[in-house]
Amino acid sequence: MKRFKKVLLVDSDPISAYLSTILMQQAGFTEEINAADSGEQAHEMLLRCCATPEEAAACPDLILLDPYLVDMDGFEFLEACRQLPLTPKIVLLSNAKPRQYAEQAKGLGPFDYLLKPLTAEALDLIRKLAKSKV
Repeated sequence: MKRFKKVLLVDSDPISAYLSTILMQQAGFTEEINAADSGEQAHEMLLRCCATPEEAAACPDLILLDPYLVDMDGFEFLEACRQLPLTPKIVLLSNAKPRQYAEQAKGLGPFDYLLKPLTAEALDLIRKLAKSKV
């Protein structure tokens, strides 16, 4: 199974972020997990590590993004990510089920939209999707 080198978890809900982090650690999903509790914080992290091709090793290869952040919505974050020279794969992870939101976001880069809570089955699906879209 694919193991990600670096994952950036963007979630303003501390309990959800904590549970997702524990699950990813227990499942051996990634070597390194970085977390941001706001879109601005996540974007600043990406600007530091994904701004040039020389920084590719520092850039996360996956972002798990709750599109309902306090400081910006998922569309704003996705649009900001599109401006970066290096754009990681992005999976939207949310409590909401708005199919329209998921369809609209697909044009901005995410390769899937999953419902919270993050589960072992969802991690397996993300691995399979990432492997098929390489």
